[in-house]
Amino acid sequence: METPILRAGRRALAACPPATRALRSKRRYATAQDDIRAAPPIRFNNNDANQFSRPRAEFIHDDDDAASPRRSRGGHNHHHEIDYFRLLRHARIVPASPSYFTATPKYTDDLLAVSALLRRHELLPVLPPGTAPRVAWKSLLQYKTELAEPIRAKAYAALVQVLRRLNFIHPALMPAEVTAALAKFKRDV
Repeated sequence: METPILRAGRRALAACPPATRALRSKRRYATAQDDIRAAPPIRFNNNDANQFSRPRAEFIHDDDDAASPRRSRGGHNHHHEIDYFRLLRHARIVPASPSYFTATPKYTDDLLAVSALLRRHELLPVLPPGTAPRVAWKSLLQYKTELAEPIRAKAYAALVQVLRRLNFIHPALMPAEVTAALAKFKRDV
């Protein structure tokens, strides 16, 4: 059995118009957590030219032998040296960009870089609407061909929206890094 209060509440909800566009929150730009930095290079043992040609069994050591000093093939004691066998067992390659694991890493890097530029320079004076210099941006097909990644039209439109906003910065105050970033996406005419 339905109570009159619940029935009235359902009718009121059904009669309400949907939320206006101004009330809905919309995330416009991708945000990077930190600057993108490459992983430091892995330094392996430069003294041992055969470190990768040995069978796997030679890299594995018993943990109960860990207390005893290691001996090389010549019988010399290497107690003061770093145990490269243990380091190699735990070494892993870290990609230079966090977007490596996405389906479109180059596009994601481009979007994050351009969004970071916009965040950095969004307080610069802009031109009035309709007076920004006309720019022929690369088409979606050109951009997809250049990157060799499957980019959707909606994703490319988000990138172009950020580029257009950067293009509205007053030309007398436009930083060189913004000019260089915009030139990367301009169509060769």
